[in-house]
Amino acid sequence: MKRQFILPSLLGAMLMACLLLLLSTSLRTMGTSTVRDGNSAMRTHIERNYGAPPMLSIASSGPSEDEQVTTKTTIHWGSIAGVLAAAWLLCMPVARWVTGYARRDGEFAGPRYAGWRHPAATMGYVLAACLVVAVICALALRPLFPSGEGSLADFVFGFFMLLMVLAVPITVIVMIVRRWRHRTRIVQRGFAVELPGAGGSGVAGAAQPQ
Repeated sequence: MKRQFILPSLLGAMLMACLLLLLSTSLRTMGTSTVRDGNSAMRTHIERNYGAPPMLSIASSGPSEDEQVTTKTTIHWGSIAGVLAAAWLLCMPVARWVTGYARRDGEFAGPRYAGWRHPAATMGYVLAACLVVAVICALALRPLFPSGEGSLADFVFGFFMLLMVLAVPITVIVMIVRRWRHRTRIVQRGFAVELPGAGGSGVAGAAQPQ
């Protein structure tokens, strides 16, 4: 029974993709240092780290922060593997609980949704709505900033990430609560009754779940 909670699912893959997108692109650090080289000229060294924990490091050097040449690129494969494993173990069980699983008695813990009502489809609607709203916000707000502040694609990506960080967890929580309430009602459906028996004695019985 426990193994099914780490098996892949479409909703789990979508949640995992959202989490990896957040961890690998939105969390960045930059370190800057200025040193004097052998010709007594000042050089600025910048190291940019992408991801949390850092998955990609790019080192560059130049006479100023605006004039930089990449000197070294490092991919942290250990961090990438650890993040992938942690994201899998976090997203797949949550997705399996939402989409449904098999109980010990072999029955399916639902509700069983398919097609356009499938939880993965719901998450797709949410992500599509985030993208549409991000495009609208970028088109409306970009003229308020100087032209050098970033391209339209940068604004769209920034708004999309902000909306995704808010909308995806809320959607997951709502789906979890709805499934929990549904399964609670199924378990509690039916109640004990007394059926009349021969000689006026009562026979205990139970109403069958509907």
